[in-house]
Amino acid sequence: MLYSNFKSLNKKISKVGLGCVTFGREITENESIRLLDIAVENGINLFNTSYYYSDGISEKIIGKFFKIKKNRKDITIVSKIHGDLSKKTIEKCIHESLIRMNTDHIDYYGVTHDPKTNLDEILEVMDRFQKEGKILRVACNNYDISMLKSSKKIQEINNFSKFGLLETVYNVLYRGAEKDLINYCDLENIDIISYSPLGAGFITGKYKNGRVSPKKTRFDIKPSHKDIYFKDIFFETMNKLEKLSNETNLSLIDLALSWVLSRNFLSSILIGVRDISHIMKPINILENPINGTILNEINEITKNNLDLIDP
Repeated sequence: MLYSNFKSLNKKISKVGLGCVTFGREITENESIRLLDIAVENGINLFNTSYYYSDGISEKIIGKFFKIKKNRKDITIVSKIHGDLSKKTIEKCIHESLIRMNTDHIDYYGVTHDPKTNLDEILEVMDRFQKEGKILRVACNNYDISMLKSSKKIQEINNFSKFGLLETVYNVLYRGAEKDLINYCDLENIDIISYSPLGAGFITGKYKNGRVSPKKTRFDIKPSHKDIYFKDIFFETMNKLEKLSNETNLSLIDLALSWVLSRNFLSSILIGVRDISHIMKPINILENPINGTILNEINEITKNNLDLIDP
């Protein structure tokens, strides 16, 4: 396993992070705990969850895992909330997240954008929790450059805790983060972790233009994914990547994960899991990286996606 130095915590954290969105939703508690154990045995020390994943079951499973394994100190936790970000809601969610996960602190706790709540109020209550030590660093999710700058201004004026982590979508199709987020976060010592490296499965090639989504796939379960990925430019890009896949005898998954894992500005890449292969695939890629020439070809094929706005 490769590790990144997270500047915001001064801590070595695995380049692959375990996305726990499936826990209690697509896989059982026992299977989830088994996969957490396998992930840790293979060097993964970052768990990413949310107050709302599976109505809180995801956090509870992580808490049960810590109770069984007694290894909380070895793991970095990222959790988050979205929707209503009023002071009362944030306080309730953080307190419940701490209880669910059997911990006295959460390493990173993220907030999204809530147009109904004043940003000053959100940042004030998050600052209080960081200064109390209940969260180690305040994080944000899917913030664009203007939101980051607005937050920084409020944080500096009021001496609030600054963001230590940005969680954002990033893959061969959505490369918008490269326009300004990466340089800004580097200057501000904000670590970046990315999710959806396979575009909710779209980048695997299972979806073809004009075809109905296969049953029980993410696009079938959550049709809104179609609005994000069923675009002409993405189908054109996938055709080119499929051609490269045939030429190199590497799967689309290998190409997409290899490219994302090679992006050094990402502190960690989150991988959603339903079975052991989802854990071992990115680890094997890290241990056996593909040829740099192929990575450059992927970069060239997907360069037109730099101007796309993240979903």
